[in-house]
Amino acid sequence: MHRKTLVMAVCIFFLLSMSCLAEERKEEWQEKAFDFKTVRTVAIQLSVNGDVVVKEIDQKKLDELIEKRILKSSDQRVRFIPYSQLEDSIGKIINIDMGQLRIEDNTKYNDLMLEHTQLVADGILKVNIKALAMTQEFVPASVYTYTTYQINYISVPVYLPRGGVYYNTQAVQVPVQNTGVIPAHNENMGHAGVEFTIVTSKIQQKIWFLLDMQDGKEKIPLEMTERIFQRALDRFRELANNSTR
Repeated sequence: MHRKTLVMAVCIFFLLSMSCLAEERKEEWQEKAFDFKTVRTVAIQLSVNGDVVVKEIDQKKLDELIEKRILKSSDQRVRFIPYSQLEDSIGKIINIDMGQLRIEDNTKYNDLMLEHTQLVADGILKVNIKALAMTQEFVPASVYTYTTYQINYISVPVYLPRGGVYYNTQAVQVPVQNTGVIPAHNENMGHAGVEFTIVTSKIQQKIWFLLDMQDGKEKIPLEMTERIFQRALDRFRELANNSTR
């Protein structure tokens, strides 16, 4: 009897362990009584959380993401402007070099920005980077199982109507359980998180908050951050365009 092994289906845990599925955590709050349609111009203020270390090249890429995903968005109803433009506009209105004042007297600078922002923008979108890093996680060795199908050939008797018999060879698939070992290894884990807060210019009212945190195997933090930016912008557009007040 001849035997031939044919692999029909393989369930390999190793592939599952290396999948690039991301874990997410989101929190959102909005001021239900506020009419978001009154927000027409929004200044973007980017900051980085104190416990986050951002390389100079990544800081530039974050600025580019703000430019690409928010400032150059196609939303025609809400206009987004960089914080530097807000600063320049206020400086021209009150005839003060705000850039120089920011260096010389930061307290006075903040007071003047707070007082005069309403002359230029309806609100400020504060974008705070809460996480931006790549870490390695140790994964201990593990065992996985998978199924193969072995083909066995058997002889089946065939009886003739007038007597006599002959034997017909047939193939039979027999499942075989196998085990394998995934060696201990390190996995790269990307981490990204951004906190978005919109505060009105006139009375400093907090009207919207969104926290979006993500962790993903073999994910690039800046690419995750770009997706977070886009999702936040889409959500804000939804609020701004569908306000019922």
